[in-house]
Amino acid sequence: MSVTATPSNRLEIRFLRALHGPNIWSMRPVLEMQVDACNFVFDGWDAADELLCSQGIAGTRVNREALAHAEAMPAVWLGAVAVKLQTAGQTPVAFHAWCPGSTTHIIRLAVEFEEEILGKAAIDFATRWINALARHERPDLAREWETFCDLAYDARIGNSTGPTVEAASARGIPFLRLDSESLVQLGHGCRQRRIRRAATDRTSFIANDISTDKQLTKMLLEETGIPVPRGRPVSTAQDACLVARQVGWPVVVKPQDADYGNGVTMRITSEDEVGRAYARARQWSESVLVEKHVAGHLFRLLVVGERLVAAVRREPWFVVGDGEHTLLELIEIANHDPRRGAEYDSPFQTKLRETGEMPVLTDDTRPHDSVPDPGETAPPWPWMPRASWDSISPVSM
Repeated sequence: MSVTATPSNRLEIRFLRALHGPNIWSMRPVLEMQVDACNFVFDGWDAADELLCSQGIAGTRVNREALAHAEAMPAVWLGAVAVKLQTAGQTPVAFHAWCPGSTTHIIRLAVEFEEEILGKAAIDFATRWINALARHERPDLAREWETFCDLAYDARIGNSTGPTVEAASARGIPFLRLDSESLVQLGHGCRQRRIRRAATDRTSFIANDISTDKQLTKMLLEETGIPVPRGRPVSTAQDACLVARQVGWPVVVKPQDADYGNGVTMRITSEDEVGRAYARARQWSESVLVEKHVAGHLFRLLVVGERLVAAVRREPWFVVGDGEHTLLELIEIANHDPRRGAEYDSPFQTKLRETGEMPVLTDDTRPHDSVPDPGETAPPWPWMPRASWDSISPVSM
């Protein structure tokens, strides 16, 4: 890599603003900026691309020979990298463009964004990278990339809201994010609608309130003739054991008003397990339910305009053998999947922290250090909640 560096050899962003609606560059939101490449000399673009590829980010492959102005190369590379970074951060964007500025070495650059904070972080990230390379420095991309991925995980629209926004965009419906969470406006003016996760501005408040109470929901469903599991709320561990004997083994113990499978223990077959499960559920709710365990599949249905449009079948967590790693190693690999985010606290680690003991596989007597054959699956942990929705793809109906 041949580099000529001087004290003034620095790429700078002189001006930056966000254009949220259709604009002179694109129909999509873009970040518009002025890139000052005065006295910036750098011809190590191939090495810069290799550095990106070392972090699993596809190279930019900018065709410098096709550029009409050689001085635009830094800005073109900057725009390409900013797009690649956002895409690698699970925020799909594609557009970037440039044109000459009012003076020599000033380039006007536009980069598409979906989340403004993430787009600006990508620009800042790429600028610091190229400036470090121009100073003969090797930036610590691994640490910065981890920080960027954490920001991307927090900034992008959630997995429940995202598909709705994508479907609206495919139909030409504009959308506007209204907060840092998942409140989104679809359309404009008198036709605008607002959504948040799986709820819309027409979602019944009473229905939503009822759904947070598992016992009340079960009672109302039973009154309409829909089969529900036998069981009732309990206030003590002794009462929980009594209900378990009445409904028959196996049973499920769960909080009455918690979400995401927190505090739920399934397939319980003894009173000792009921006592431990009751204590775990009480950490999430003052009221605990004991019900007959019902085997079968769990589905999530999406109804739009009184029509079923999609369904998701949720599966318990499991690991797939590769013939090389042990069960524990396979679980740790899955728990540290970067798509979960750096702040993810795996159930396996939680179990070890709470009890100091290795958990036992359900219906599986193999030791934890055994190596499953390639393609062989190991069943889920009995204390583990159902798989998160972001790990399951919807099935169109």
